[in-house]
Amino acid sequence: MSVEVVERLVDLTPDVIRRLRAQLQEITTDDILKADIAKEVMWKKSSLLSVGEKILPVRNTTNLEVKHYWFDIENVSGEFPVAETAVSARAPPADYVEFNVRMQMAAYRWMITYFAKARQLGNYQMEAQIRAGAEFFRRCVDHQILDAVYAGAANTVTVPSGEEWDSGSASADPAGDIEEAIGVLIDKSNWDPAGGDGTLCLVYPSKVDGVLRGLRMINNIQQSLQQYFKQSIGLQFYPTRYYSETGTTGIQDDAILLVNSPETGIHYKYTGTAIPMAQTFERDRGIEYITRKIFGTVIVPKSSGATTSNRIVKIANVI
Repeated sequence: MSVEVVERLVDLTPDVIRRLRAQLQEITTDDILKADIAKEVMWKKSSLLSVGEKILPVRNTTNLEVKHYWFDIENVSGEFPVAETAVSARAPPADYVEFNVRMQMAAYRWMITYFAKARQLGNYQMEAQIRAGAEFFRRCVDHQILDAVYAGAANTVTVPSGEEWDSGSASADPAGDIEEAIGVLIDKSNWDPAGGDGTLCLVYPSKVDGVLRGLRMINNIQQSLQQYFKQSIGLQFYPTRYYSETGTTGIQDDAILLVNSPETGIHYKYTGTAIPMAQTFERDRGIEYITRKIFGTVIVPKSSGATTSNRIVKIANVI
């Protein structure tokens, strides 16, 4: 019997009605609002924590599939010089690259138990679930973006065996390896360091973060490699735990140098309303919430038929 039926049969005070609703464990507007607020907070926190969302542009879309026609900027063709007396000749049409983006969904289920509510710990439990949900979505987004970026590297610079950045060897030269990768990227792509065409980023295993932050003498100045490269070329450093020293998952035992620009790749977030992003359910042990996030990542291919970008360079065997 619902609370509305009871209200028609018996004249109940507001206080009794509130207690009855609690006993019947009906989902209230407060529960629905909590689900929506939690979703927004999880999304926001996951974006702040994400490495992937800092190395590629982020775009919102209301479509589950995005089809692109991107002009082949690295192989621009036209006619030059055009003769003053030319009347019939004209420049050829611009070539373009076609690629698609398909979204993937991540879903996080969580619950506020009746025991927690009875102990006045519902808000504390919600805060803990929001932190866990934000970390879950951050991990999903980073895995998708870093997998795409890693597979999209068109060129590779390999660190010799025994000279890994964390080896402690006197011959280890992370500065020289990074400089070589930057040189390859500039040589193979159309990125111009002075043109303001995107920021240069380095994603690397967190294990060697101390190496890149450690002080050393560079140009007669005591500074870290991070400080040196940031000042000289604006390079941004992003450590990640999504790696494997055995070379099986994530960015494996490598680092990735790339340009943060739409010509490199794009990360899309679904913002449509056709799919509910937050839902609330009544269960036997409490109120269950489902928070969803839908997103997709694409690397812009360097040419028609290709799957890689010259704006991404892999530095192999850094650990």
